[in-house]
Amino acid sequence: MNASSQHSYSRREFLRATPLTSDELEKIAVQLGFHRQPTCIVDRVAFRVVKMLRFVADNYFRYQYL
Repeated sequence: MNASSQHSYSRREFLRATPLTSDELEKIAVQLGFHRQPTCIVDRVAFRVVKMLRFVADNYFRYQYL
């Protein structure tokens, strides 16, 4: 299975054999504020894990830096 068949939303800019240069990275449109809805159970689990880790980190560092 190649990288492009794993997810239908993979961006072609990142599916290269050679690394991107800084100039090439700056030219890529990012679409700020864009959120892709989870489509399968793996996406939902990953989303929840990231939210849980973010909650733990935010609460830990809240007391350290306030």
